[in-house]
Amino acid sequence: MGTKPQITNLEHAKADSICQRRRFDDRVNINSIMDSVTDAIILIDQDGVISFVNQQVKDLFGYEQDELIGRKIEMLLPELFQHRHVDQRKDYSANPSIRQMGISTDFFACRKDSTEFSCEIGLNPLETADGKFVVCTVHDISKRKYCEDALSENERKLNEQYTELKSIYSTSPVGMCLMDTDLRFLKCNEKLAKINGIPAADHIGRTLREIVPEIADKMESVYHKVIETGEPIIDVEASITAGDDSHKKRVFSACYYPIKSVDGVIQGVSSIVQEITQRKEAEESLQRLHKQLEMRVQERTKELTEANVKLRNEITERKKIGEELHIAEDEASMHRERLAHLIRVQTLGEMATGIAHEINQPLAAIESYAQASQMHLQSGKANPDKVEELLEKISGQAKRAGSVVSRLRTMMQHRTVNPVVVDINSLLSEVTNIAEIDARHHDCRLILKLSSSLPNVIGDEIQIQQVVLNLICNAIDAMADLTDEGEKEVIVETKRKDDKEIEISVTDNGPGISELDAGNIFEAFYTTKDSGMGMGLSICRSIIDAHGGEISYSQNKAGGTTFYFTLPVEKQTG
Repeated sequence: MGTKPQITNLEHAKADSICQRRRFDDRVNINSIMDSVTDAIILIDQDGVISFVNQQVKDLFGYEQDELIGRKIEMLLPELFQHRHVDQRKDYSANPSIRQMGISTDFFACRKDSTEFSCEIGLNPLETADGKFVVCTVHDISKRKYCEDALSENERKLNEQYTELKSIYSTSPVGMCLMDTDLRFLKCNEKLAKINGIPAADHIGRTLREIVPEIADKMESVYHKVIETGEPIIDVEASITAGDDSHKKRVFSACYYPIKSVDGVIQGVSSIVQEITQRKEAEESLQRLHKQLEMRVQERTKELTEANVKLRNEITERKKIGEELHIAEDEASMHRERLAHLIRVQTLGEMATGIAHEINQPLAAIESYAQASQMHLQSGKANPDKVEELLEKISGQAKRAGSVVSRLRTMMQHRTVNPVVVDINSLLSEVTNIAEIDARHHDCRLILKLSSSLPNVIGDEIQIQQVVLNLICNAIDAMADLTDEGEKEVIVETKRKDDKEIEISVTDNGPGISELDAGNIFEAFYTTKDSGMGMGLSICRSIIDAHGGEISYSQNKAGGTTFYFTLPVEKQTG
């Protein structure tokens, strides 16, 4: 049997310490200790991954613990510094040491809501059984930085003010002085010395009464009041006699400010003096001018009142004339519409022979088909199919005559202008059906050349048809005396002139327009026809003008004339 080793007092002490520490650890959780620290504490591994955060981290950064554990430490830095910090962290891991950051240079962290704040960072390497870590303490110093910046700004302003104050006396454009409570000069700048006519150095230590005896009584009372009340007094005027032979009064304005010690005791009075002689003279002149201006205003007001009464009378008279003008314009518009209707009637009347022939043809055919039907029925061998065929032919000829009458009725109507959206090609196709009757009657060939994909125009269909019909009739009449073997042709053509207008032209191969008639053909009551009224082209021009277009003509090189007019296209919306 061996002997049992004896436990020394030191070993007893160590054992007690270990037991006591275990008991303490059991009573106090390490997390509670970390949460009781005032600074935010973050534990990160060598890869920069967050392993632990205390409560202050959550309060400072706004993240919950599960949002941070396992994430990279760079998420707590502004985006601008994140990439750079990765390299810095690697350098620190290679040479870990206790280090403070954000003391000599500004260091910023970023909260969950993306706001940034100034902070100081403490880095402490920590080796444990689980590996190497870094304990990072974060201390928010944004308030301190704000105070430091504010203090620095105040110091800068004070330095500026002191520097400015030193230069004010030497550079000020106005007189300045500082006097003690006994009303003796302590400081005087050159401007005030020049005003008083005494060198600045000779002011020091002397009283107001010694320097400016002429106004001493008034100025002393002002100074005493400032000293007694501690309140500034501004814009005090005083006059002194000029030192030259003019004996002119010089006027000055002065402001007086109390100078107080730190504990509020009046130490003296600072004065600012400025000569306002010219300003006072200007004010007096202004007052004189003001009185003169008031007199002129009164005179002018009287004149304007009289003119206003006269103007009101003129306005009343003009309103009356305006109303009469509207009535006259309405009447003129009605007359133009009536005249346009009359011209349409006249034009159709001139075409009456051809129109009658055009209607007689289907009527004669109807009569012939009716007789054939009657004979067929009377033969006793009536064939229903044959009878139906004859009746269909009668119906077709009746529709042919009816369409001519319908077009004529439309053209003969007397109605008000009705602007609508117009497909110009369709409109020309309709009007040429009527014109073609007269063309065939006069052995003329009517040719349509319609450009495809033309935009619509806004206008009155009947009036535009009237213009085209009138131009076609004129073209047919112009070729009436042609005796050569050439074919008489009237060409009606449409085309896109530009983005804003389309153009309609009517061309004939007649003799053209003589120089005598060239300048007058659009004038009212001017005609080259024996029985014409001379209003056709004049009405055409009025219609096209009212539609916002232009009408004109040109002589063709191969002979004949081309009349053409333009119409604005429909404006697209949206």
